[in-house]
Amino acid sequence: MTGETVACDFLTKAVQTNGKPYIYLEYLAGSRIGGKFPAGTGLPLRVYNAVGERVSWTYDGASIHTDGSGFFHPSKSGTLKAVVYHSDGSTDILSKEITIQ
Repeated sequence: MTGETVACDFLTKAVQTNGKPYIYLEYLAGSRIGGKFPAGTGLPLRVYNAVGERVSWTYDGASIHTDGSGFFHPSKSGTLKAVVYHSDGSTDILSKEITIQ
């Protein structure tokens, strides 16, 4: 093996017992201006506190995916929606209104 071994501590968001799934964008608060995102802001397509088989994403009803950087870059204001599909056939539908300045 080549390279260097580095030890570090890190935290992830743990699944909360009896918690509801959610789309978390609060860490992007520094990117917001008056509650609006500047054009070109990258949004991570991640659902927290969900254990499912898959998640599908739409923006204003159109299917979306992340780009090579791992983010979706909306060009206009709209509704970001995630559908979490569970193994028992149930779904969770989550949405956030996104305002682009």
